[in-house]
Amino acid sequence: MAISKTKKMNFLSVAIIIAAVLVSSSLIYLGTQLGGVDPEELGANIEKGIENYIEAQRQAAEDEANQVYYVDEDYSDDDPFLGDANAPITIVEFSDFECPYCQRHSLGIFPEIVKNYVETGKVKYVFRDVPLGFHNPEENPAAMREALAGNCVRELSDDATFFELHHLFFEATANSDELLSEDATYDIVAQVGVDKSVVKECVDSGKYNEEVANDLADFEAITALTGTPGFIVAGQIVPGAYPYETFAEIIDTALAKLEE
Repeated sequence: MAISKTKKMNFLSVAIIIAAVLVSSSLIYLGTQLGGVDPEELGANIEKGIENYIEAQRQAAEDEANQVYYVDEDYSDDDPFLGDANAPITIVEFSDFECPYCQRHSLGIFPEIVKNYVETGKVKYVFRDVPLGFHNPEENPAAMREALAGNCVRELSDDATFFELHHLFFEATANSDELLSEDATYDIVAQVGVDKSVVKECVDSGKYNEEVANDLADFEAITALTGTPGFIVAGQIVPGAYPYETFAEIIDTALAKLEE
């Protein structure tokens, strides 16, 4: 798994501090050897310079974290969605059924967005698959199987049934410390009224492998998204499982601009 930007910044900060300490010690020693330089005054000046530099780096990192990014491209693709196809605002979610943060969003935040914005005709909500590699060990490629099963269920029924499955998958994975087994995956499929043997055959055929690969490729192309869940809300990138209020503010602001 790749090192996150936050971890990289932490490593950089530690390296800066260590280097600063080594340099300051060397300068103090040199000043002492040369004579005519007050070691305490030199040390205080160096320490102040280090503090200023570290603060500047911290502020730069904070500014980067608070940077708002936008995309012009429509990332809806042809994936399952809830709401009016012609709704003024589109939300695209890139998600993984085995991701704890995705589970938190889908079971806590998503229903509020649906209630207040999707069901009122203001938002079209699109779901795209990003089954992360570490959720797909060779002995149990759970996230990929669930993503493929979702596409197969949609083909055999409709988008509304897909989102029923979506909810059941997230409920099941949120309540387990282990990756969802193959049997459990298809038992959940049966709960939404779709023949699980037909879905298993569809999954095993690899029919939707390319579809999921396309979702992954689009996700990776958006450099501001570094993990799941990731969202595009009215063109604005939301890189993580933010609280409901964040989504509401972005949606309301976008709606207000459309009314101007």
